[in-house]
Amino acid sequence: MLAAPDKLIQTVSETIVALLRPGAGLFILDPAAAVARELAMRDDCTIAVVHPCRPSFFLDQDTFEARHDRFGGAGGKQDLVMAKIQDDDQVFAQCQAVCRAMFAPVAHVYTMGVRDIAFLEPMLVERLGATCLFTMAETVNQAISRGIDKQAAISFMTGHIYNLTANFLGLLGDTPVSNASKVAIGLGNKQVLREDWKRIRDDAVLDRVVAQMLHPDQPHI
Repeated sequence: MLAAPDKLIQTVSETIVALLRPGAGLFILDPAAAVARELAMRDDCTIAVVHPCRPSFFLDQDTFEARHDRFGGAGGKQDLVMAKIQDDDQVFAQCQAVCRAMFAPVAHVYTMGVRDIAFLEPMLVERLGATCLFTMAETVNQAISRGIDKQAAISFMTGHIYNLTANFLGLLGDTPVSNASKVAIGLGNKQVLREDWKRIRDDAVLDRVVAQMLHPDQPHI
């Protein structure tokens, strides 16, 4: 397993992959280097990507400690996503077993293409999700400066995130948000998000983002 910063994967993998025994399995924790073709390869080895989904607030947890594991690794069940870049099915199955043990307890392992994992991260959870959530957390500070109790603001924000996430993902059945909420969302699309923000979903934009993550000193965007 290569647990190295993205920008070092090319250099590190060139050394490590050359030392692998034929038939060995190697996996990395982020798809960026694989998408950018900066991961060293071997025709006689299995290469894969794994990334944890982190414990979801929709997953039922069994213990107090697990319910308060917000990162993974402290008892909270979580899912994994894995991609077979170049594979032998038997060795890849062994890689899955190692990953299940390493990130235990694991509820599900979802196998997909390496570009699919890159669409999930960095596009979905970092470039879009983390950006929006960071802005919301900053706005909690604005609420506090207006005299609103901090815990009240946090409770209001996180409770609504939980509710609206379930609603928008269809987990509450056919339960629409209010008309007033739809109006506010429409205004938010104009006032908070750039009009062309959906371009971040494009493959060409994703490739540029990955390139800049791997080479932060070279502006690609």
